[in-house]
Amino acid sequence: MLGRRVASAGEAGGITGLAVGMSAGGLALAPALAGAATPVLHDAHLAAVLVAIAVCSSVVPYALEQVVLRRVPPATFAILLALLPATAAVVGAVLLRQWPHGLEVVGLVLVSAAIALTGRQRPEALADEVPPAV
Repeated sequence: MLGRRVASAGEAGGITGLAVGMSAGGLALAPALAGAATPVLHDAHLAAVLVAIAVCSSVVPYALEQVVLRRVPPATFAILLALLPATAAVVGAVLLRQWPHGLEVVGLVLVSAAIALTGRQRPEALADEVPPAV
């Protein structure tokens, strides 16, 4: 609910709040992680790789999340979030050849079943969840 409120704030749609939050988090953790960051200070290639990983793993996904939060109802967003483990399992199997094992498959099936049951809402319940105007 807090993420949706941040996503709906202002004309930037939460991206500004996301930038401020990420910057504050980086500054808060910088003193604790400064010792481990010394190799990056001496290697420009390593620093570029570090920035690329940070952008691809944090900035892009969270920015997309803010955009989606602004445009879809909370129930739809919750369903999309619940599908992440299954999506990760499929990507891991196809790209990395990492096949899920017994209990992992059972967990994925149970989560998928819960998503299917949750997704069958009445139309009048969905009318209550109209996303804010863009």
